[in-house]
Amino acid sequence: MSKPAEVQSFRPILQPRRTELNAWILAGLVAAAGIALPKTGVSIWVGRGLGAFFLLSAVSISLGNWIDRRSALQLRADGVAFQNGLRNVDFAWSQVNKVQVFPSRWGKKIFVVGEKARFAFSSLTEVSLQGKAQRSGFENGEEILGIILRQSGLLDHKHQNNDNYYYQRE
Repeated sequence: MSKPAEVQSFRPILQPRRTELNAWILAGLVAAAGIALPKTGVSIWVGRGLGAFFLLSAVSISLGNWIDRRSALQLRADGVAFQNGLRNVDFAWSQVNKVQVFPSRWGKKIFVVGEKARFAFSSLTEVSLQGKAQRSGFENGEEILGIILRQSGLLDHKHQNNDNYYYQRE
């Protein structure tokens, strides 16, 4: 792992939009079925419940895709910046107070915390679904984590908390 060049930019692996399209189609079909089916007491509540579930699922998937497509992480000689459409954070290396790492079977979730703001990103995750490899997160997540820890001076300040660990100044 090397010291960051003038600016290193990273983006997460983008997911295909097919899942989002399928979610909206399914939400539309459930809504149409709810309108077309006879209105009885039970079917109204089941239809509304399923419709709300599929609508919220489609909205959630769309929001996740929108955020991923706007996510970017930059490592500079003077600090780190992160933006994703909802959050725009820029820290000098000295302002990074804590880095939390939450490992799971779906990769690592990494939180970079400053005095007044924080941001999170995921390291590379690879899962196999129906024989096809699915990848998500930042492909260089481990390298990004290492650079952030070194440049912020937190590398030698590791603390363990069960399966999770964090780096924080004493």
